[in-house]
Formats: sequence, structure tokens, C-alpha cells
Amino acid sequence: MNPILTSYLVNRYSGMYKEFSKGITPKVPFYPMAFGFECGDGWYKLIDKLSAKIYKYINRVQQENFYVIQVKEKFGTLRFYTSWEDKLISKYIQDAEKESAKTCETCGAKGKLYAKGWYVTSCPRHYKEWKIGLDS
Repeated sequence: MNPILTSYLVNRYSGMYKEFSKGITPKVPFYPMAFGFECGDGWYKLIDKLSAKIYKYINRVQQENFYVIQVKEKFGTLRFYTSWEDKLISKYIQDAEKESAKTCETCGAKGKLYAKGWYVTSCPRHYKEWKIGLDS
């Protein structure tokens, strides 16, 4: 995800993405969030909506030990890993992951999950570009 959108999410949801600011260092433990949001800009709105729901909830239940460990694409869909979750947060995450399978990771338009040796969720236009890149 581009640096402007990344900065917006990190700053808007204060504390949730605290591992992002630790950077990449040889220290243990390893902080996957230091790599940023490992997905395309098209999922920005999806991640923003998910973050807003979780942020509101964790502040209401006063869960101070909550933070996001990693956000990435895997097998063409969103993966969102956290330090703590209950049934409601799990549902929020599962809903976002399902929605990502219908949202182009590149532009955010309506898309679908494609598999051609590699998984990607794309709109028809970006799938065509992706497929051409695989065939060359």
C-alpha cells in the first residue's frame, strides 16, 4: 500500500498499528507490521472500515493490549492478524476477508478471485494486465 494511505491508517487508529513504527531491525521479536500493509491500494477502504470497527470496539471494552501484528494478501485475499481477538473481532475480520475476495486489490472496484498458478482478486481490467504479466 502506498505511503500516504499507510500513514493515514497508522495515524487515524492510534495505537492499533504501533508495531509499524518499530521499523525493521535485527532485534527479537520480529514485527511483521514493520513491513507496512502488504497489499494493494484497492483494499484501503476495506482495511479502513475494518480498522474503524475494531478501534471503536477495543476502546469501548478497554482492551489496551490489542495491536495489529500483520496485514497482507495471501492466496488472493486479505489476512489481518492481531494480538488479541474475541468472537466479535473474529467476525469483523472474517467479513473483511470475504469482502476482499470480491474487491480488486489494485483499484477497489468489484472483482473476483482468480487462480492461475497464483491467486489474485482483481477487476477484469487488472486481471487482464496481471495475466499478461504472467504469460510474458
